[in-house]
Amino acid sequence: MAVVFGTMPAGVGEEAAVYDTTKQALAAGFRHLDCAEMYNTAQHVGRAIADTPGLVPTDVHITLKVTGLPTGPFEEVRARVEKLLGELGVERVGYLLFHFPGPRDLNVDGATPESVAVRAPLAWFRDHVGEAWRNMLRLRDDAGLAKAVGTSNCYQKHLEILVEQFPDAAQQPAVNQVFVDAVHQEADLLAWQAARGIKAMSYRPVAFCAGYAMLGEMGDPFAAALDRAAAACEGCTSTHQYVLAGLVQRGVSVCTSSTNPDHLKASLAAASLAQQQQQGDGDMLSCLPSSDMAVPCGLTDEFAAAWRTIGGAERVQETGGEASA
Repeated sequence: MAVVFGTMPAGVGEEAAVYDTTKQALAAGFRHLDCAEMYNTAQHVGRAIADTPGLVPTDVHITLKVTGLPTGPFEEVRARVEKLLGELGVERVGYLLFHFPGPRDLNVDGATPESVAVRAPLAWFRDHVGEAWRNMLRLRDDAGLAKAVGTSNCYQKHLEILVEQFPDAAQQPAVNQVFVDAVHQEADLLAWQAARGIKAMSYRPVAFCAGYAMLGEMGDPFAAALDRAAAACEGCTSTHQYVLAGLVQRGVSVCTSSTNPDHLKASLAAASLAQQQQQGDGDMLSCLPSSDMAVPCGLTDEFAAAWRTIGGAERVQETGGEASA
């Protein structure tokens, strides 16, 4: 289940369309779905699962994210999760994550590093994560609503604080979901997680692939290098598939979405391509140079950038294997 289907709606007012896209993804063979309280699509995902012939809910691994840190009375947090499980038509999920290391009422639309830092600095996280994580552990252990619990949009400083407060290995997050793509490879963060047994999951791993072409027009070598690598990779059908396979090869589960059946099948095939390349010449993404123009051109996730600014280590890994300050 290295390739995950994302159930975020394409835009405001398009939540109901997620029923069709999810049903299409399940028909294509996806068996891991990424869901969130904030998406407001759980009821549509649940109907898609129920209406897929030959499929039972236990066949599907669901990652579910609750909005912000789940602080407050445990029974209130439990009620929120149970409502979502009811809409999904399942008794428990595979992964239950908190969506971001900030307060639930944080407005994430148009978030900037500056605005997020005001509401959710590391000091706020340090003061509130204990209460929130105890609720998460109770949802797993006492209520049985999740097989495992984890985090999302947490960077190394966030995770260091969490691990410091909960040093028992059984209480540490099973997975951390962050923005990782061909430009923002986050090798240092992923290595830190791997050393502690925290699995990696990426959201929006190919969201900006279509924009890479403009980089070449501006003299940035990144796009041409990616095109060459994908073209030289036996069995690879696109740069999108190459990036997905490269991340899967590194042990990263990738969340992707499409309404095109061929694209869905190609995304799923990235797992096989990664396995094939694992037996070949080594790391698929190490050949890519760094890109100086991607971020100035807007080819990045601004919400992720906000959390990265707050919680990132002093040196953050980018493409090409070189760290930048």
